[in-house]
Amino acid sequence: MRRLWWRYLTASPRRSLRLLVYLGMGSVAVSTWAWIAVSAVFGGFSHFLEEVFQRVDPHLRVEGPALTPALKAQIAQWPEIQAVTGVHERLAVLRHGERQLVVRLRGIEPGYEKVSGVGAQLVTGSGFPLSPHAALIGAGVASALALLDAEEERPVWLYLLPSVRALAAGGETALQRQRLSIQGIFSVQKDYDESWVLVRAEDIPLWTGHPYTMLEIRLHDPRLVKVVRDKLQRSLGPAYIVKDPRAQHADVYRVLAQERLLAQWGLGFMMVLVAGGVLSVLSALLIYHRRDWAVYQALGAPESWRYRLLFALAAGVVVGGFLIGALVGSCTVWTQDRFHWLRLRGGEGFLIQHFPVKLSLLDYLSLLALIGLLLSGIYLYLRHLLQKFPLRSLLQGD
Repeated sequence: MRRLWWRYLTASPRRSLRLLVYLGMGSVAVSTWAWIAVSAVFGGFSHFLEEVFQRVDPHLRVEGPALTPALKAQIAQWPEIQAVTGVHERLAVLRHGERQLVVRLRGIEPGYEKVSGVGAQLVTGSGFPLSPHAALIGAGVASALALLDAEEERPVWLYLLPSVRALAAGGETALQRQRLSIQGIFSVQKDYDESWVLVRAEDIPLWTGHPYTMLEIRLHDPRLVKVVRDKLQRSLGPAYIVKDPRAQHADVYRVLAQERLLAQWGLGFMMVLVAGGVLSVLSALLIYHRRDWAVYQALGAPESWRYRLLFALAAGVVVGGFLIGALVGSCTVWTQDRFHWLRLRGGEGFLIQHFPVKLSLLDYLSLLALIGLLLSGIYLYLRHLLQKFPLRSLLQGD
């Protein structure tokens, strides 16, 4: 069977048939390469975002009512927990000269650096501890307010927005204003850089005596995140939400997963079209050699043997193309990961200079499942086509 299989695929009397077989195998290889490359890029961006978020995010974040210092002290007694800090958060307006920007004002306590690594991501200035009425701001905030311009000597003003009721009753007089000095500028990720302003919670009178907006937790062992999350959720009850690193950015990962799924659906549809082309090639090959199949039947070849040969022909094109595409795709991903030959457009200030790539076993398994499904469809159609041939009449010269 091996010789017959090899002859049909590579030694057909007609050169055009041989070219069609190579073309069909090449189309499967290109589709496989595209699937692996696209999946690797999406996986790389997802992994890159995880690494970026881990630079500043806590291992766990607790949100809910009555986040008091007493509850914080209680959680801090857990043996798995290294540090806990309370964070106040609200919208505010930062103004510099004629420029102003709505920001996320985060009031932090002493020891915040034990939970977050934002102080290690400074572009300029100094990090923790914060001086009185000083702030750490994101690079996007600094750019929007022209704070990176060394010639600007204007003061930076912070406006705190009260409740709607207080604003309606007091008008502009209800706005609380205070002057800030910029202690440092950090650069982490776009969402942080364009919105975060960190100040000391004790410098904001509105937060005095009020519960925290959230508690942020650092563990001794990051591998225990899921275990401690579930344990803490059971202890606090349904009124509180305990978020792990992925849950803290659920929207970002959901959008990335949706885009990846759409891309794979598109590539899957392309592979279905490629399978149609391969089916046409194999049908032409089968029709051209139809007298051979009549001879096999006349010589007493079992039906199962003929079907195995038919399956081998289909697998030779599909699996052969898959193996070539998987090898080239894996080499492409490996070389990109090692040598970064495909670069992103942007300057030195960008967090990433090249396309990140990362493959998982699930990418290969999903591709194998799709290839197996397409191979089964091609084989069943070819088998149906073979059964329709009037094999006896072919030997009579019809």
